[in-house]
Amino acid sequence: RSNVTQLENVSLRLDNTGDISTAQLNMLTNVSLTVDGSAPNFGRVTNIDDTWVYALNGGVARLTNVVQVTIGTHSPVWQANGAGSLVDLSRLTNLTVGYYEVLYVEGYNGGTVDLHRLQNSTGSVQVDARDAGSVVDLSGLGGRWKSTASSSLSLEAQTGASIRIPNVTQLENVSLRLDNTGAIP
Repeated sequence: RSNVTQLENVSLRLDNTGDISTAQLNMLTNVSLTVDGSAPNFGRVTNIDDTWVYALNGGVARLTNVVQVTIGTHSPVWQANGAGSLVDLSRLTNLTVGYYEVLYVEGYNGGTVDLHRLQNSTGSVQVDARDAGSVVDLSGLGGRWKSTASSSLSLEAQTGASIRIPNVTQLENVSLRLDNTGAIP
């Protein structure tokens, strides 16, 4: 068991056979987090500001105690890539992206990014979902979704992937692209 509870300006990679204690962590700031084929315990993490999150090859980054995120000094990526891969931010309700920053949210090759409780999002979010079974769930957003930043919003679904925004009724300052069998309701 480790006494380290907070990581800042770190690259942390957890592969399926690796062993790094994570259960005690409560903050990941400006961290590049990669979970590859494993499902480590992040049950105490409440802060992932300016953090990159990659879930690969069936890996699960379960960050379910994070309720708000601020992207202020970088343009990170939240990506699930591979069948069974999951970036679980299912309790996140508020996202603030700085005026000159961008958050990239990506679901590839059957991966899922779960943001279904997100209700408020300011700034530029670029969502890319590709390949059958890939899902980016933003179903908590409702009404008008717009970028108030220097960059627009971008939603792109292709080849059997879906971006879920069933409660969004208006889009402003957005690039919307559907290719092949991609789905955006």
